[in-house]
Amino acid sequence: MAMTGRRGIRFQVTARQHQSDASLVILGGKWGDSAPVLDELQAQKVAVEEAFGEPLTRAVGQRSRIYALVDGGYLDREDWPAIQSKLAEAMGRLAAVMRPKLASGKRFARRLAIFDNQVVTDWELRRYFERI
Repeated sequence: MAMTGRRGIRFQVTARQHQSDASLVILGGKWGDSAPVLDELQAQKVAVEEAFGEPLTRAVGQRSRIYALVDGGYLDREDWPAIQSKLAEAMGRLAAVMRPKLASGKRFARRLAIFDNQVVTDWELRRYFERI
């Protein structure tokens, strides 16, 4: 797992039995709403895929992912060194393409709460209660 420089977004390599992937994971939940980040990247989909060199797959959910599949997994023992090389190469290309897009993009939308008749972010509310 590698960080992207943005809170709640990371690069991740996953190896399954006969398939692996290099992915950009966009966390939801406590990190905020992932929709603005996904929308921003979707608007740049053609440029991203062109720069990456092949189509990328999206999985939208609480933990959304944009990933490149690599054939082969950890049970393909005789091909495992080549699979690792392909994964490393795919992750390098994905990071090279996505980092500039993420650096200039929108931040997660912070969740808002009403506290003491004021609208505050979840971060401000947490900070307030930590001081008590």
